[in-house]
Amino acid sequence: MAKPDRVESGKKGDRPELRKALDYCKKNKGAKLIVATMSRLTRDTKFLLALLDGSVDVMFADLPQVPTGAMGRFFLTMMAAVAEFEAGLTSERTKAVLAQVKARGEKRLGNPTNLPEAQRRGAASMKAAADAFAARVLPTIHDIQRNGRRHCGRSPRP
Repeated sequence: MAKPDRVESGKKGDRPELRKALDYCKKNKGAKLIVATMSRLTRDTKFLLALLDGSVDVMFADLPQVPTGAMGRFFLTMMAAVAEFEAGLTSERTKAVLAQVKARGEKRLGNPTNLPEAQRRGAASMKAAADAFAARVLPTIHDIQRNGRRHCGRSPRP
């Protein structure tokens, strides 16, 4: 698949690149959607369950040990519920801080004079973390490719 033109958030319902990936998997029987982490795919339990009930096999690189069947579905449902809960708490904390800043009469957080340097350091740190994660999950992806592991959240199809 081509690299997306924009970054899509797991919080959004309208995700054209995800739709393309799901359509590709449906058209190409046996293709699996491999996602780095569940929270990157979604933080919405209802969305995850609808996806697991659909006709696309989904695998999570950070959860290769999730069993198939009812136990795997239960585990993934709990993980999605925790991710949804954490996203809600983060949103509440952010709104509270922004309300405090506004109440003090300030228009923005922090000192914007060093923002470009901070962004550059942050981007470099995020790239390093992403590279480290990729190095950790690549052996799992290769193992899946070699051994044809089945979907993590659903019983295999006949």
